[in-house]
Amino acid sequence: MQFVDIIARKRDGEALSREAIDAFVEGVVNGSVPDYQASALLMAIVLRGMTDDETAWLTDAMVRSGDRVDLSDLPGVKVGKHSTGGVGDKVSIVLAPVAAYNRAFVHLWVGQNGYAGEAVTILACLNAVLWGIFALWGWALLGTGHIAWWVPFALLSTLVNVVVSVLGTIAFGLVGPLLGTTAGLGLVTSWALPRVLHRALAIPPRELWRAVLSPLRWGLAFAVVLQAVAAYHRPVDWFELIAVAGPSVAVGLVLWWRLSLGREDRSAWRARLCSVTQSR
Repeated sequence: MQFVDIIARKRDGEALSREAIDAFVEGVVNGSVPDYQASALLMAIVLRGMTDDETAWLTDAMVRSGDRVDLSDLPGVKVGKHSTGGVGDKVSIVLAPVAAYNRAFVHLWVGQNGYAGEAVTILACLNAVLWGIFALWGWALLGTGHIAWWVPFALLSTLVNVVVSVLGTIAFGLVGPLLGTTAGLGLVTSWALPRVLHRALAIPPRELWRAVLSPLRWGLAFAVVLQAVAAYHRPVDWFELIAVAGPSVAVGLVLWWRLSLGREDRSAWRARLCSVTQSR
């Protein structure tokens, strides 16, 4: 069975066999499965879920994929800690303070004449978020082997980017290229890439956008309030900048903890933090 067939089966909501899961883990370990195909399967698993048997087989395959260390001679309870990492909704925690206090940072670092303006800061942050979202989706599409479906839209997005960048630079100066990037991503990529993913993986575009936009329920309000606070009082030195930016990140963490994480997610995070602190 080709690995693309395994991706297709999970894409269609079917349960994977133990042999397929073993082939997936073995292929990732020995490098025969490219990372873009692995990401495509993982996205399909996130969206379609796994049965209890699949979960148990995947866990067992991961355990057997590496060296096993005998810790029986160590006294006490042995605890292992690991994390899958990945892209979460914690971007607002860092990005909002960056956007709010970028003027103060630039003024302190290179002087007032080095600041390009609020529009440049906001557009750069917006483009960073969009690039992160579309890069993740693009990896999943690449894993399906249907990247050719995306090429016409990529060319169209590039064309829009170039045209708007040139016209924007003539009309508005430095902000022009950022406007071009925003236009290409917003006018073409934002609607075309979800539709191509729907064609390749049968994932409704609405589900994709719901997943990535849900943090805006609190993240956007947090950014607006933080921007207003930063505009009302500008830090005058490095100590004051750290003193206001640090608590801003802390507030973002509290909001993320309370508003983005469910009860099970918070329990998982507590377990991770406890395992880290106890290991020290």
